[in-house]
Amino acid sequence: TYMLSLGASACVECPLGQTASDRGSTACSLCPVGSFAGAARSSSCTSCPPHMTTGSVGSRSVSACVCVEGMYGPAAASGESTCSSCSGLTTSGMGSTSSDDCYLASAAHILIVVVVCVVLGACLAYSLSARVMAKHKALQESILMERLAKGVSAVKELAHPMILMPAPSFCDLPLNVLRTLHEGCRNSGYLITLDTIEAIEEFKRRGMVIVFFSYQWLSWHSLGPNQIQHKRMQESAMELIASQPLVSQHVFIWLDIISIPQCSESLKALAVNSLYTYAGQANWLVIIAPDSQHDNLKSVANADSYKRRVWCRAEQMTFFCFQGVDRMFLVKDTMEKVPDSWIQDVACIFDGDMTCCTRMHQGGAPCDRASLVAPLIGMYFDLYTKHKGGALDSNGRRIWEFIVAHKDRVFPPMHDYRTIGKTSQRELFGHLIGRIEKFVDSESGNAVMLKQSLEKKNSDDNKSAVVPTTTPREPRSSFQVARL
Repeated sequence: TYMLSLGASACVECPLGQTASDRGSTACSLCPVGSFAGAARSSSCTSCPPHMTTGSVGSRSVSACVCVEGMYGPAAASGESTCSSCSGLTTSGMGSTSSDDCYLASAAHILIVVVVCVVLGACLAYSLSARVMAKHKALQESILMERLAKGVSAVKELAHPMILMPAPSFCDLPLNVLRTLHEGCRNSGYLITLDTIEAIEEFKRRGMVIVFFSYQWLSWHSLGPNQIQHKRMQESAMELIASQPLVSQHVFIWLDIISIPQCSESLKALAVNSLYTYAGQANWLVIIAPDSQHDNLKSVANADSYKRRVWCRAEQMTFFCFQGVDRMFLVKDTMEKVPDSWIQDVACIFDGDMTCCTRMHQGGAPCDRASLVAPLIGMYFDLYTKHKGGALDSNGRRIWEFIVAHKDRVFPPMHDYRTIGKTSQRELFGHLIGRIEKFVDSESGNAVMLKQSLEKKNSDDNKSAVVPTTTPREPRSSFQVARL
């Protein structure tokens, strides 16, 4: 109720749809939207049931409450809601009473347009992606073929000639002359060159013997063996000649600093790619590991530290594939044959140490581990091809069984690349070993061609081989060369 004026003696009732809630009110107020006043003398408006509202202010009964937008149902008859939501992407206007009143919302139109655009975009993206993936796959296949070709060439072709020094010259060679490296010894006329595998095989057929020296570098600045190692190399060469016995003039030495170019990085890389062939063609492997000390690290150097070197492990592994342990000697204080279990300690080549890693790849220098991938791909290709053809000898079967049991350690997919304060993962073999197996197992033209290349090399004659017929003497003009 309300008073017509302040101080009036009687109150007047508010009509339906209006209320006067304050004491002493002189006017009534219309109920807001979403509420109603269904009785006279109402002091407050009643809210519509949930999900319902009114079309205007001043509603007088609950029947004025209808469903809000997006819902439908009959007008309210009590305090309970009777509204239901429109389905999916549809909506409705306020006061809708049937599902037939629901219609597609404007936002749904936008959504449909967006979905259509997304679908079309996805189809276009898939098409482009398929083309990119096809190109990527073709590129991967091309890279695989390139790396595999390098590996195969490391098995049956020399990327760089095999360079040897006659044992008598080597045993008389002072350390300071040895440290003139490949280039100095070459220019002084101490070395002979075998340009092809056929030449090496003919060289050995004539009774020449190749001794491969393997040792640990013990300085970051002075290349090659130190004084202790150099002395043991000369002594062991003479001891090997005497113990077998061998004709000294028929014995030739392979040693990295005289057999691999040291001044040209490109020539050095070619020689490293031929490491599998160099070691495989040697008749004897002599490991030089007397007790000594590393010049820079001041750490103990001996047979144990030698066995941890990646390069040394690679040399031993490749030699073992051809000759086994029977022709491997270990030189410490004395010269003795390596134990039969020796190869198991070194076969996981990349578990070993490298100088570049110890020095944290200063200046972002590449890791030398990557330079061994090509020759070891060649080794695996050779072993796998022989395995598939049942052509492995006892040494090959032994190393094959070890590789199968420890494949990810012998050919790790990734390796740690360490710099000062940072370690990252870099690809080494990746999925290459599995792809080589798949490639060899296939009957594709490329696979057949590469497998036949191995067989062809074995059947080629030696008519084009150029082989030295005498050992070099100073001056160089004393060389005689015969074309077979």
